[in-house]
Amino acid sequence: MKKFVILSSALLSLFTANLQAQVVLQDSFTYPNGSLTNVAAGLWVQHSGTVNDSFVNGGRLEVFGIAPALRSADVSRALSSTLTAAAYASFIVNATNFSASTNYFAHFMTNSTQFRGRVFAAGPGVAANTWRLGISTAGGTGTQKIAPLDLATNVDYRVLIKFDNADLTARLWIDPVDVSDANTLAFDATVISPITAFGFRQSGPNPNLRVDDLYVGSAFADVAVGAPKSPIVYYQPPAGPTTNFVNNNVILSCVAGGAGTVTFQWQHAGTNLVDDANYTGSTSNVLSLATAQTTHSGAYRCIVTSTTNSVFFGSVTSIVSQLVITATPVPPTFVTQPVSQTAYTGQNVVFSTTVSSPGNVSYQWKSNNVNIAGETGPTLTLNNVTPAYSGSQFRVGVTNDVVPNGILSTNATLTVSDPATVSIAFLRNLVDPATFQYPPNSTVPYKIVGTVTTLTNVTSGNTSSYYLQDGTGGINIFATLGGTFRPQQGDVVTYVGVLSSFSSGLELFADTINRTYTSYSVTGTAPLPTPRKISFTVTNTLGYAYCATNLGGSLVTLTNVYFGANAGLVLSTNVNNTVAVTNANGESFNLTFFFVDLDTAGQTLPAFASSVTGVFYGNHPSYSVAVTKFSDIVTNVSVVPIPLNISSSGGTLTFNWSDPTFQLQSATNVVGPYTTISGAATGFSTNTLSGEMYFRLFHP
Repeated sequence: MKKFVILSSALLSLFTANLQAQVVLQDSFTYPNGSLTNVAAGLWVQHSGTVNDSFVNGGRLEVFGIAPALRSADVSRALSSTLTAAAYASFIVNATNFSASTNYFAHFMTNSTQFRGRVFAAGPGVAANTWRLGISTAGGTGTQKIAPLDLATNVDYRVLIKFDNADLTARLWIDPVDVSDANTLAFDATVISPITAFGFRQSGPNPNLRVDDLYVGSAFADVAVGAPKSPIVYYQPPAGPTTNFVNNNVILSCVAGGAGTVTFQWQHAGTNLVDDANYTGSTSNVLSLATAQTTHSGAYRCIVTSTTNSVFFGSVTSIVSQLVITATPVPPTFVTQPVSQTAYTGQNVVFSTTVSSPGNVSYQWKSNNVNIAGETGPTLTLNNVTPAYSGSQFRVGVTNDVVPNGILSTNATLTVSDPATVSIAFLRNLVDPATFQYPPNSTVPYKIVGTVTTLTNVTSGNTSSYYLQDGTGGINIFATLGGTFRPQQGDVVTYVGVLSSFSSGLELFADTINRTYTSYSVTGTAPLPTPRKISFTVTNTLGYAYCATNLGGSLVTLTNVYFGANAGLVLSTNVNNTVAVTNANGESFNLTFFFVDLDTAGQTLPAFASSVTGVFYGNHPSYSVAVTKFSDIVTNVSVVPIPLNISSSGGTLTFNWSDPTFQLQSATNVVGPYTTISGAATGFSTNTLSGEMYFRLFHP
């Protein structure tokens, strides 16, 4: 049963006023995915720390670190005007998981880069799988005050915070409507400077926090944005019937939220409970029943109420939880058994089970019927498995506190194999020749071995992007969270990844943190592959399907390159440059230069190059030659003359020469002008010539 009432006219006026409020900072994080300081066009800056791992993903800012070395980066944005008295801010926060209290993740800032009103991910909460929020005026976790509301994961909460320069206090509200709503309060004795900016930082690897829709202002009404949240139960108590034993401690929980101040009232058989010798927490979200008796069996439910400024906003009632207290021993039973699995070398494998049992349950996992030390929970995690695990059988024994002999699950077998070692041509031939898309099975890893052909990392942030080529083809190798992977041009790399694609074309993707079966390592050095000469009309003459499967990601060379209007262009150090070039026939092709490439960024393009070498870059239908080494733009070349051999037989002249890069030309006068004989290659024959003729070889 849900009951709601309409807001009073005073509260409706409050929200109407909020729509017209003036703020000194507002940001909805509607940027492209990537590092915040890069994609926000300078609005956000990194003010401390050595690595910027504050990433925008899907229109939200991720404020969690990936590894201990990457948690120190702080990013901030200046306010449009300084706040000298009170500073207010609000933002949406969502935790996708939670394990323990962590460092602060949001704060006000002063001119001296002091952090005030620090917001912490605190907890865990009292109920299972919950977390809490805390705030301090200036100090760390030891000085924070924690809001007493259990928060659910994967739920958006509007957090409103205040820092007051007059009384040196910091306050925190969760989904507030009015300033009188329940809040936390922290004190500090330090004199504070005016607030000039707002910042976020990485709180740690857990929880995975994401924030959105930031407002900063000088009054509560400036930042109390959005419609009030209706009361809702996020985690219901167990429907049951749940069986437990006489004299055991029984706990029921109900995780809920709503606008303003949220209160709880537990009922047994429709009667409000009060704290006494049997019950504690009767008006909180967690009800505890000590030394349960059979008379405590029955129906339990929790009524959640939302109020603000002494105005009743609404209520919602949880589902009914049926509790059975028994004196009869009941053994556990399996709801789900461990399941056999297959995995790749380096992968993490999790076996799990669920049981139905009264009382306290204990577990013991076994490998080939031998107890595994320390594995006494409902799940078993095996990290970085190897083929040595193949054939191993895992099972779990389960018992409770009243049945001496428990039950044993069925065996689950683990099979582990190494990723298949394949050629790059094999991967490129997985691209659909009609749609140019790769098969959407991005969980199967492949191992390739090749030589790095690009001079530098062609991406930014904590990622790595190079091109790798073997004797059959080339491909982009992309590693997220790969900031330490920086191979040199000519390094031989063994790479294990899954297929992916980007605007740069087909790629092999690795993430050694979240996909532990992917990997990369430098195993030696080798000469660079010989570039393949291509024409300016290669996509027309050979077709897009051929380019996708045979040229993509490989070293190629264009000859006789005219830069035209781009001659004299200074390559950008802020954005990638794609420039059009032509040959003597006016045919065009594109060259790409990366701003992160310190060897090309800031260089000046010439008017002409005899050759340009780089990676055949891109995806259908946009291809270019990506140049990562400026000396691969060759503006002068020394050509050694070679002999032209002419033989005559029956009136037919046959021409032979050793270097196919030379062109055969003819003229009627020894001084010319000479013209190239179209299509002539070594072995060219003709009997159509008449009169006095002169021939020569020309290297363009």
